[in-house]
Amino acid sequence: RHCVPRIMSTSQAFVRKRTQDPEGPSKRLRKGDPVLDSSKQQKNRNFRNLRILSWNVASCERSEEAPDDFDTAAASEAIGNTIRCHDADILCLQECPADWCIFSDQYDLLRDPVPSHCGYVQLWIKKELSAFIPRVHLLPRQHPSVAATLDFPGGLTFGIASSHLAPYKEGEGMRLQQIRQLVENMPDVCCMIGDYNMRNAEDAAVEALGLTDAWKEVGRPKNAIFTWDSFANKYHGPGSFSFKCRFDRAFVRGIGDNAGKSCRLSVESFQHFAHEPMENGTHTWYLSDHYGIL
Repeated sequence: RHCVPRIMSTSQAFVRKRTQDPEGPSKRLRKGDPVLDSSKQQKNRNFRNLRILSWNVASCERSEEAPDDFDTAAASEAIGNTIRCHDADILCLQECPADWCIFSDQYDLLRDPVPSHCGYVQLWIKKELSAFIPRVHLLPRQHPSVAATLDFPGGLTFGIASSHLAPYKEGEGMRLQQIRQLVENMPDVCCMIGDYNMRNAEDAAVEALGLTDAWKEVGRPKNAIFTWDSFANKYHGPGSFSFKCRFDRAFVRGIGDNAGKSCRLSVESFQHFAHEPMENGTHTWYLSDHYGIL
């Protein structure tokens, strides 16, 4: 199911195009496993299932392909509407504007936004989740990440981190160092997610730290591979260099202790959003140069 945010700008309504792409495959869970879940079918909010959203919002700047009357304010509103319509429990956002706090009616912002090499990193949790868990503990800031532990009833401590790691191919060593520092401070059961700026050649070294790639865990769905595709997404204009990359990652670490019982964190699904263009009849454009992940 695809969200269709609608906003009014002057005399036009802009809508996101719909496609009928099937969702990626899901893994069958063991009875009792907590899961990371992007399904909107949950009605029993005991938060054993969590929906986690991550997106690099490109500073909420307008695309070079957008119509003239789709300004920065309109872009910010459309991005906010797109995020809200997925009703995630946790929002992990990167490249946010410095003063962008439009979710405070539904979510609690954990820590002031942290600066990265471009924009700011944010971590939000839904107010209902804040009320459900006894304690939230912010982890020390070591690099462009916002990380916290959530202490759930029953003794499970779950770690969550939103990150925007070092850019460019030559940043590989710095990225590995940043990930290693983060891993050392996270609890046994955790999700580390965000714009990692990683290349495929870095996978083995990162996974050797005891992390599982969520996309691989659900069977490497072909419709949720690349979060950067400047062949299709001309956010930076028609003359921009065209390439594809899986910059945005979700890693999980899953063996912990839940009131004395073994607890395995399972990934139920992994999918993209904001991977379809907006349109107004004469223009098609994307809201960010990155696609979001759920």
